[in-house]
Amino acid sequence: MFGGDGRLMVAFIQEVIRWLYVLIDLGAAVTCAAHVRRSPWAWALTGGFLLEAGVTAWYQVAILLLRHNEITAEAFGRLNTLLGVPLGLLGLMGKLAIVGGVGGILLERERARA
Repeated sequence: MFGGDGRLMVAFIQEVIRWLYVLIDLGAAVTCAAHVRRSPWAWALTGGFLLEAGVTAWYQVAILLLRHNEITAEAFGRLNTLLGVPLGLLGLMGKLAIVGGVGGILLERERARA
């Protein structure tokens, strides 16, 4: 399948792993969304995981387009300059929502025990 070139196999495995990040974030978002009636913090977690998935998917698609010469390196550089900071902020907001959601759920559990 890979013609004996180990570099192609490694590149393929790396790409699969990066897409698994997107799938895991989407799965986490679905799982959290299924529990929004139990805790309002599940909304924060759902949103956080969706933001994470969106940012990661954007970069994956951009790299895929670059690899297949659908976009030039110069255009990719301009896109990254234009969208890099907003996407970075969205990713940061996603992480913040996840941390806040986990903290909120843990606080709810602690209060329920008291």
